[in-house]
Amino acid sequence: QNLGNNGKMSFELPGDLVITKNIDWGNASDQTKENQKNFTFQVNLNGDEPLDGNFAYEVYGSGEDPVSNGAIADNGTVTIEAGKRVVITGLPAGTTYTVTEQGANSNGFTTTDNSVGDGANTADGVVDGMIVGGSQQSATFTNTYNVDPEKSSPTGAGGITITKNLDGRNLND
Repeated sequence: QNLGNNGKMSFELPGDLVITKNIDWGNASDQTKENQKNFTFQVNLNGDEPLDGNFAYEVYGSGEDPVSNGAIADNGTVTIEAGKRVVITGLPAGTTYTVTEQGANSNGFTTTDNSVGDGANTADGVVDGMIVGGSQQSATFTNTYNVDPEKSSPTGAGGITITKNLDGRNLND
């Protein structure tokens, strides 16, 4: 295509989506921290209109170098460990997104997120937004772990009940 001497060709830059997972472990045991350290997010792009293609992502820990990478499609999922973030790159400007933490507000966790806008619910594990070309949008989720021992025990009284049944003979004092 010939634009001549005064021609101008422009296009919108793609944008990025950053999903961050923060944890306050509270009264969690070391075993709980090990067993529940992975969190899965579903990423819906463009609402009801499918967005074709796969989009590259990188997972980061506390540093600036990625620790893993992959690709995600519309309505795909990505799993990251507590304290990490995933950066999905190359999303078309104007694309809407909904990021949903699977299993939010369960297993002893209370989930909060950085939802904004009219009617935003910061306690449902869902963040909506729109990709802005040339920049990063953020979906941040924080889980706080706090299990009430009385509610988590088999008897509901903070302890366990043991019953012994004897078969085959009488129990004498």
